Amino acid sequence: ATTLLMMGILVFGWMSYLRLPLSENPNIDYPVIIVSATLSGASPETMATSVAKPLEKQLSTIASIKNMTSTNKLGRTMVRFELDRDIDGAALDVQSAISIAYSRMPDTMTQMPRFMKLDPDSLPVIQIALTSNTITRQQLTDYAENYVSQRLSMVAGVSKSDVRGAKRYAVRVNLRPDLMQARDVSAEEIRNGIDAANVTLPTGKLEG
Repeated sequence: ATTLLMMGILVFGWMSYLRLPLSENPNIDYPVIIVSATLSGASPETMATSVAKPLEKQLSTIASIKNMTSTNKLGRTMVRFELDRDIDGAALDVQSAISIAYSRMPDTMTQMPRFMKLDPDSLPVIQIALTSNTITRQQLTDYAENYVSQRLSMVAGVSKSDVRGAKRYAVRVNLRPDLMQARDVSAEEIRNGIDAANVTLPTGKLEG
């Protein structure tokens, strides 16, 4: 009886082993979440005290957090933490913690922090570099965004196509403290004047 039992276990075990599904790229859900926040012009020290600290304090109240790290750069903060539970089930807790932390951040921060799951499958598989000796970087950026990226995104099997390192038009304002003092104008007044002069308004409708 013992011999037959062992033989039965061996036979069923071997059959189960042969039918065991294998995948080179299994669908694994990594329990890691990254929260990113931006505050234009803020120093890394300001990001650490005014943005990262409220986020870390509120996110630490979420159950089953294993560890948490934050990285602060010029105008940008990233908080990374691991969970011991299902990410989809913790998404509501993460969003609630971000909303509470956002109310304690500077008023000049107009965009709420966002969070995303760390998915290795979302990392870029193919990178294409574009160079030109005849057109400017702005024209090259326009070509990459309107032609190359759009056509690549329509290829079967491509989930997303992004353009990085883009060069766009911008206006840089250099202030002269001596003239500002002579005219009794503050940097905040200049900023408000620039904001008021740069508005997007509908121009109407053309018929005919």
